[in-house]
Amino acid sequence: IVRLIEESGQELLDAVGNDVTRQVSYQGPSGAATRPIYQILIAAGKHIFYHDAQLNFMQQMTGDMGVHWS
Repeated sequence: IVRLIEESGQELLDAVGNDVTRQVSYQGPSGAATRPIYQILIAAGKHIFYHDAQLNFMQQMTGDMGVHWS
């Protein structure tokens, strides 16, 4: 899972290049919107951390206190 996250993260960085303020259009849950690409990257990172926390919680509920990705 770590390898896949690293690869997809690198793809995002390669696509952005040096222009993190570039405006991009996207289809969000509440319709079309335009945002700076850095805001989209931050949202993607938060999304990963959210699911990471879910996995940690499920593991702890079954007694597994180890971190298996980092």
